[in-house]
Amino acid sequence: MQNCPECNASRWYVNPRTNEINKGVLAKVLRYFPIIPRIQRMFLSASNSELLNSLSTHHNQDVMMRHPVDSIQWRTVDQKWPSFAFEPRNLRFGLATDGFNPYKNLSSTHSIWPVILVIYNLPPNVCMSQKNLMLSLLIPSPKQPRNDIDMYLEPLIDDLKELWSNGGGDVLPLRHNLDVMHIEKNVCKSVLATILDVNGKSKIDNESRRDLELLELMEDVPNDEKRDKLELPSAPYTLTKVKKPKFCGKLYFQRFPDGYCSNIANCVKLQQCKIQGLKSHDHHVLMQQLLSVALKGLLPEGLRKTIWRLSSFFNELCQRVLDKKRLEELEDEIVLTLCLLERYFPPSFFDIMIHLTIHIGREAKLCGPVHFRWMYPFKRYLRTIYVKNHARPEGSIAENYLADECLRFCGQYMKQVDAISSRRKRNEGVDDETIVEGSTLLKGRSVILSDSIMCEANVEGILSDTLKLLVKGPRFYAMLHIGFIIHRKRFYTVDAKVSTTDYGVHIEADSSLNYYGVIRDILVLDFYTFRLAIFRCDWANIVSGKRRMGSP
Repeated sequence: MQNCPECNASRWYVNPRTNEINKGVLAKVLRYFPIIPRIQRMFLSASNSELLNSLSTHHNQDVMMRHPVDSIQWRTVDQKWPSFAFEPRNLRFGLATDGFNPYKNLSSTHSIWPVILVIYNLPPNVCMSQKNLMLSLLIPSPKQPRNDIDMYLEPLIDDLKELWSNGGGDVLPLRHNLDVMHIEKNVCKSVLATILDVNGKSKIDNESRRDLELLELMEDVPNDEKRDKLELPSAPYTLTKVKKPKFCGKLYFQRFPDGYCSNIANCVKLQQCKIQGLKSHDHHVLMQQLLSVALKGLLPEGLRKTIWRLSSFFNELCQRVLDKKRLEELEDEIVLTLCLLERYFPPSFFDIMIHLTIHIGREAKLCGPVHFRWMYPFKRYLRTIYVKNHARPEGSIAENYLADECLRFCGQYMKQVDAISSRRKRNEGVDDETIVEGSTLLKGRSVILSDSIMCEANVEGILSDTLKLLVKGPRFYAMLHIGFIIHRKRFYTVDAKVSTTDYGVHIEADSSLNYYGVIRDILVLDFYTFRLAIFRCDWANIVSGKRRMGSP
């Protein structure tokens, strides 16, 4: 076949300048990775087979949803096809796709669309891990597939039909999912652009003011001749020139624990009172944690509480464990929240993204927790795709992926061997053998222990009886550090010049008594045969709330 039977386009590459047909050079190549043999290989491994069958005997005992197995969608399939539910080896897939630039260059318009399958039969702790995401298709660049994506999905659909001839997509309560990640991001961007009155992005401009006049919601709107000369007054829901620096300053000086989010201060321009370059996860943290706090005292109380209701909605919806009854309440609450927003924001604020918030609560009730369906794990997976040959990006991605999958498969039969592609987490595998537990960060300095510190360095209750007989106390010289890693967590002293706030500590004495403090010093004591780290902290008095100076 030399031409397409539908549009008569040539199968071979056509030179756009000379219109010459280069036979032997394909115009476009769709790379498909067959899923049937890969599924068969998964069941060859005893550990993988056990994980895939782990949910077959799952029975939910409460109204909480922790996995798609607890959802209405899963139960509908079980009731419609009992024979399918009876066989524990039958798999249930989710499909996701998104475009990315293989050159990681904003000046390029190339867009490759990988199609990724996720297996929902796996337990919650490994279901969305990168090694269990299955790349099935590479839709070629340079343009987005748009409505033609159905044509590209044909090889995958054929294999799925072969696996199950009696498909069930028509009877599912929900066939397509809305992406909560992008909805939350766009809602947060709209709120920020409106309250900061960002030029070109704000929801209040001359056209929207004219709409208010046509709707008889606003009077004294200047005509076209006066708009360019007249400075329009700020709306009550926008921050004034005095309040904008306060709002940006709260975000700029905010600090977070290590690994919680990126440094949002890098995106805040204090002098220009602008917020630029926020990623999706930055909007996630702003929407759920920071926005309502940073606006305290800067906006009218009614609007601030309404924004807090919107933030609370996303916060509850994105929990890892969802209450079915609470989801029904959230569906009603978000409608009321949008009605309250209509009292403050103009009609131009309520675009399609604001409207979609009404539906995501229902989808969570039908399909289970949000983190099994949003795009964060797939976006992180796309960042691992490596392009070596920029002249043929799709072929380079395919070769690297096949090599990586072969290594991962062979690594299952080798004990105590990590695959080349496996990436160690940031705070794992850094223990110091000379320290009882944990590892230091950065270079420390030597200090002489005072008599009071020597008394505080009593290790009774920490060491075993054998070590107590050998240990008579630490050396008088110790190392003072500003950072320490223990239990895969990073800690810094309160005086460390870092962009995170990993100096807070919490000790739970019993169910009703908690102690809070900040780390003042991190001392590594030398007990001759081993070393032990202690944190000297400033503890808060739980009665008066005042600070009590350092003790370990």
